[in-house]
Amino acid sequence: MASKSGKAASLRLRTRIRLEPDAEGEGGMLFDTQTAMICACNSSAWTVVSAMRKGNDADKLTGLITEAYEVDQTTARKDVLSLIKELRTLDILEPD
Repeated sequence: MASKSGKAASLRLRTRIRLEPDAEGEGGMLFDTQTAMICACNSSAWTVVSAMRKGNDADKLTGLITEAYEVDQTTARKDVLSLIKELRTLDILEPD
C-alpha cells in the first residue's frame, strides 16, 4: 500500500485509541476514548494493532504475522489488508 508520495504508507493508530491486553495475553480490546467504541481483537489482530502503535507499513505487518503464526505470505497479506480496511472504516487509523 503506497502513499501519494509513492512510499509505503505508514499505518498508525489515532492517538485517541487505547489498547488493553486481555488477561490470557492472547489478544485484547481496542478502546476509542473519543467515541467510547470498543473492539475485541484476537491474537493475530492484536499483533497487527500493537505494531501500528509505532507506525508500520502493510509489508512489515504481513511479515510480523508470517513470523508469529503458521500462515503463508499471501494469506497473511490478505488478512492484514482486510484488517486495515476495517480499521479505516472505523476511523481508528491516522489519515494518510
